[in-house]
Amino acid sequence: LKDAVFPVVADPIWCGNAITSVNWGYNGGLRSLAVEPSWCLRVTVSDQILLSFSRWPAWEELVSKTPADSSWNRQQYGTSTYWSMYDQFICHLNILTFWKNYNLEPTRPNVGLVWTKIKTCNP
Repeated sequence: LKDAVFPVVADPIWCGNAITSVNWGYNGGLRSLAVEPSWCLRVTVSDQILLSFSRWPAWEELVSKTPADSSWNRQQYGTSTYWSMYDQFICHLNILTFWKNYNLEPTRPNVGLVWTKIKTCNP
């Protein structure tokens, strides 16, 4: 660190884009948002401390990359459906397998993050 210039302004936690792709489709008969996390997010979720710093930026990236669809208006910040999708996303980051892609369904009820985790991300 002898050549480091302080204060350090680069974010040492983040390694790039969090989301590789986001596409609407169907999963088990439900309208579903298929999310493919990037290698960066997959590495980050392996460390819960790093994950706690990267959740909101990853979610914001997912929202910005989500194609328009009648089943979920991504601009409706604060709605029950918005928070249900957010909780499903965070649940997948927290408890599901490391290399799995995620499916978020806007028709799932908003029961809060704890109950979403209890229901294995599918309340």
